[in-house]
Amino acid sequence: MLNSFAEWLLLASALSPAVLGIGLRYVVEHSWTIAVPCLLTVATSVLLCHFLLKRVSDNGEKFNLHVLHLERRDSAVLGILATYALSLLRFESHSDLIITVYVFVLVMLGLHHSGAYHFNPVVAYILRYHFYSVRTRSGMEYVVITKTPLTRVPADLPVVSLNRSVALCTSSHDS
Repeated sequence: MLNSFAEWLLLASALSPAVLGIGLRYVVEHSWTIAVPCLLTVATSVLLCHFLLKRVSDNGEKFNLHVLHLERRDSAVLGILATYALSLLRFESHSDLIITVYVFVLVMLGLHHSGAYHFNPVVAYILRYHFYSVRTRSGMEYVVITKTPLTRVPADLPVVSLNRSVALCTSSHDS
């Protein structure tokens, strides 16, 4: 399982598109003191997310999920996109930016509390992972993150645990 620092890194990367929107707004306005840190934060966050998932996949404790039922969950990523609309707001002062950061922090806390690491468009759209709701033979339900689409219900799925209800598929031939 991920330690809490790794969990927060993964959650922070989920807000990268919103920070990118803020950074691009300031690029257009030629306000480099805010734009450059935003853009560097986004690039760093995406790279850390990629490294984190790769490292967990390679070094995590592997086990097999005995899959009974499989349902695609890629559309769940759309739920967080409303938060990104905040980056489209016009910031008239630094207090507007502070309020936006406060809202982002609240979203991160909510995602962390719910364990909803699958609400991450960086993982879905940039790193090209897919999300599935999986019910095992023992009745446990997981969100499985996989690099390749699952076209049928596999008997056994090799995974590593990200938390109690989210697992990362370790096989590149998992369909």
